[in-house]
Amino acid sequence: MKRTAALAFALSVALTALLSAHDDAPHIRGTIVSATDTAIVVKPTTGANQTLTVGSDTKVLRGKTAASLKDVKVGDRVVVHTMKHGSQLMAEEIDLPAVAAAKAK
Repeated sequence: MKRTAALAFALSVALTALLSAHDDAPHIRGTIVSATDTAIVVKPTTGANQTLTVGSDTKVLRGKTAASLKDVKVGDRVVVHTMKHGSQLMAEEIDLPAVAAAKAK
Protein backbone atom coordinates (compact mmCIF):
# COMPACT_ATOMS: atom_id res chain seq x y z
CA MET A 1 0.00 0.00 0.00
CA LYS A 2 2.81 2.43 0.88
CA ARG A 3 4.52 1.63 -2.41
CA THR A 4 1.38 2.39 -4.37
CA ALA A 5 0.88 5.69 -2.57
CA ALA A 6 4.55 6.66 -3.09
CA LEU A 7 4.34 5.73 -6.77
CA ALA A 8 1.13 7.73 -7.22
CA PHE A 9 2.71 10.74 -5.51
CA ALA A 10 5.89 10.55 -7.62
CA LEU A 11 3.85 10.21 -10.79
CA SER A 12 1.68 13.21 -9.93
CA VAL A 13 4.76 15.37 -9.23
CA ALA A 14 6.38 14.31 -12.52
CA LEU A 15 3.23 14.96 -14.55
CA THR A 16 2.69 18.34 -12.92
CA ALA A 17 6.20 19.40 -13.91
CA LEU A 18 5.66 18.25 -17.50
CA LEU A 19 2.28 19.91 -17.87
CA SER A 20 3.37 23.23 -16.37
CA ALA A 21 6.67 23.48 -18.27
CA HIS A 22 5.01 25.66 -20.91
CA ASP A 23 3.33 27.99 -18.41
CA ASP A 24 6.32 30.31 -17.92
CA ALA A 25 6.16 31.50 -21.55
CA PRO A 26 3.26 33.82 -22.36
CA HIS A 27 0.50 33.35 -24.89
CA ILE A 28 0.21 36.53 -26.92
CA ARG A 29 -3.15 37.63 -28.35
CA GLY A 30 -3.16 40.44 -30.84
CA THR A 31 -2.82 41.56 -34.44
CA ILE A 32 0.02 40.88 -36.87
CA VAL A 33 1.98 44.08 -37.62
CA SER A 34 4.57 42.41 -39.86
CA ALA A 35 5.59 38.91 -40.88
CA THR A 36 8.75 37.55 -42.52
CA ASP A 37 10.30 34.11 -42.89
CA THR A 38 12.24 34.62 -39.65
CA ALA A 39 10.03 36.77 -37.39
CA ILE A 40 6.57 38.13 -36.73
CA VAL A 41 5.64 41.31 -34.90
CA VAL A 42 2.40 41.18 -32.92
CA LYS A 43 0.56 44.17 -31.45
CA PRO A 44 -0.95 42.64 -28.32
CA THR A 45 -4.35 43.63 -27.01
CA THR A 46 -2.42 45.39 -24.21
CA GLY A 47 1.18 46.53 -24.06
CA ALA A 48 3.97 47.09 -26.55
CA ASN A 49 4.55 45.26 -29.83
CA GLN A 50 6.22 41.85 -29.45
CA THR A 51 8.79 40.54 -31.95
CA LEU A 52 8.86 36.74 -32.05
CA THR A 53 11.28 34.59 -33.99
CA VAL A 54 9.78 31.89 -36.19
CA GLY A 55 11.40 28.79 -37.59
CA SER A 56 10.72 25.72 -39.66
CA ASP A 57 9.29 24.03 -36.56
CA THR A 58 6.77 26.84 -35.87
CA LYS A 59 3.31 25.34 -36.23
CA VAL A 60 0.60 27.44 -37.90
CA LEU A 61 -3.09 26.57 -37.61
CA ARG A 62 -6.17 28.17 -39.19
CA GLY A 63 -8.85 26.91 -36.85
CA LYS A 64 -7.95 23.23 -36.54
CA THR A 65 -6.46 22.99 -40.05
CA ALA A 66 -2.72 23.10 -40.69
CA ALA A 67 -1.53 26.27 -42.44
CA SER A 68 1.87 27.81 -43.19
CA LEU A 69 3.77 30.99 -42.36
CA LYS A 70 2.76 32.30 -45.81
CA ASP A 71 -0.84 32.34 -44.53
CA VAL A 72 0.07 34.81 -41.75
CA LYS A 73 -0.79 38.29 -43.07
CA VAL A 74 -0.59 41.82 -41.69
CA GLY A 75 -3.85 42.59 -39.87
CA ASP A 76 -4.59 38.95 -38.94
CA ARG A 77 -5.77 38.43 -35.37
CA VAL A 78 -3.71 35.70 -33.75
CA VAL A 79 -2.98 33.81 -30.58
CA VAL A 80 0.70 32.90 -30.41
CA HIS A 81 1.97 30.17 -28.10
CA THR A 82 5.57 31.05 -27.28
CA MET A 83 8.62 29.41 -25.78
CA LYS A 84 11.80 30.96 -24.49
CA HIS A 85 14.85 30.42 -26.69
CA GLY A 86 17.77 31.98 -24.89
CA SER A 87 16.82 35.61 -24.30
CA GLN A 88 14.26 35.66 -27.13
CA LEU A 89 10.68 34.53 -27.40
CA MET A 90 10.02 32.09 -30.22
CA ALA A 91 6.64 31.43 -31.78
CA GLU A 92 5.96 27.76 -31.12
CA GLU A 93 2.43 27.86 -32.55
CA ILE A 94 0.46 30.58 -34.34
CA ASP A 95 -3.32 30.22 -34.22
CA LEU A 96 -5.27 32.07 -36.90
CA PRO A 97 -9.08 32.38 -37.00
CA ALA A 98 -10.89 29.45 -38.65
CA VAL A 99 -12.09 31.73 -41.46
CA ALA A 100 -9.99 34.57 -42.85
CA ALA A 101 -11.57 37.95 -42.10
CA ALA A 102 -13.15 39.61 -45.13
CA LYS A 103 -11.26 42.72 -46.22
CA ALA A 104 -13.25 45.98 -46.37
CA LYS A 105 -13.56 47.51 -49.83
